[in-house]
Amino acid sequence: MKASHRKKLTNMAAQSDYVLTYTGKFGGHGITLTGGMTTNYNEYSSLDAGRSQKLGDGISIGENDDKWWITTIGDQSTATNGGSQYKRFTMSYLIRALYNYQSRYLFNASIVATVHPYSSVPETHGIISTLSAPDG
Repeated sequence: MKASHRKKLTNMAAQSDYVLTYTGKFGGHGITLTGGMTTNYNEYSSLDAGRSQKLGDGISIGENDDKWWITTIGDQSTATNGGSQYKRFTMSYLIRALYNYQSRYLFNASIVATVHPYSSVPETHGIISTLSAPDG
């Protein structure tokens, strides 16, 4: 009786962040602009296998040890396979603007967008925007 089984497993994760900020003053006006991008990649893979071989099972063929030796793969229920795969890639973008006059906070605007480039489902994309100014 012989048996064989293989198993492979891969798990990987990577994240990258890129941010750029500009700050400037023009007379009494000040502005800060920020832009950024984040990427996130996850991967999971798996591979299984299996096999058994039993002597004497299967088609009966006469044996002649001087000329050949034959074995057959027996019970098919012991022959297995596997699978599995999971990959995910997302990108997020950030744009932010801050405005002030004579060093007083007056205006803030932000937009954050998250996209899944390889997904055809619209619900997997999202945009969040904010706008604020002081009261009074």
